[in-house]
Amino acid sequence: MTHRALFLLLLPVAGFAADPLACVDPAFINAFLESGQGESTRFSTELPAEAARLHLPAEFELVGSKSSESYVTVAYRSGENVATALSSSVESLKRAGWKDPPADGGTAYGFHGSVESSSNLLCHPSEPGPLSVEAWSYHGHALLRISLFRHTIGDVCSAPDVGSLLRLEKYLPDLDVPKDAELKDNYTEGGGNEYSAVVVLSTDLRPDALLKHFDDQIRAQGWTADAGWSGNMSVGSVWTRKGEDGPVLGTLRIAEVSSGVFNARFTAMSLVHNWPRRIERRTMASSD
Repeated sequence: MTHRALFLLLLPVAGFAADPLACVDPAFINAFLESGQGESTRFSTELPAEAARLHLPAEFELVGSKSSESYVTVAYRSGENVATALSSSVESLKRAGWKDPPADGGTAYGFHGSVESSSNLLCHPSEPGPLSVEAWSYHGHALLRISLFRHTIGDVCSAPDVGSLLRLEKYLPDLDVPKDAELKDNYTEGGGNEYSAVVVLSTDLRPDALLKHFDDQIRAQGWTADAGWSGNMSVGSVWTRKGEDGPVLGTLRIAEVSSGVFNARFTAMSLVHNWPRRIERRTMASSD
């Protein structure tokens, strides 16, 4: 089902003319429709019951929400700048019992871009999963996206086990997106014997040029090229490197999801079987 078809269920018939999205708040579209959805998702302009207990600052204006089996996400608009809006929302959540996750020495691997954006990850002893708070600049004000995960997702909110199983996250290369690219979504996730960094971005580069941009960085970080491809729908490359418990295989896959908008995913994989439970850690970077 397309995004337009989804909104046919949400908006009054009188609101449709030539464009079904004409009556939709542009901030709603920026907050939700430009990010990857993954599983089946329901959009709404109302506050979900799970989010009502978060007690965010009263001056935040509700933009809308989306819900899935795994999480519920709510977007707000604030007249404050990005840093102030993020800080005030985190402070409000901490007063309600949310806390910073245990320090695990983690490093921000994966894709990076130079845009005005920020995020926080919080944990609560009575909640099954973590809560992420993201803020970015949009047409002179701040948009915030608060995601409450409905299920435990690995050990994000657990104290680290020193000397525990190898975490593939640390093998993700540190990848800068092209200087003039606009980031739409940016996160890491993993489960079983693999861990991935994902970015959705808009750029004037063609697929092969975008692939070379990332390949050059991967090669410079100790990976050895193994194979590659260039097809009608995607381009990609396969890499290998030495890991603590044996060889690690890396794949970079880039697909053009719409004109000038690309989904790029780098996945680190191992044949070692005794891995941590499913882990998912979302971060966001968006711009106007």
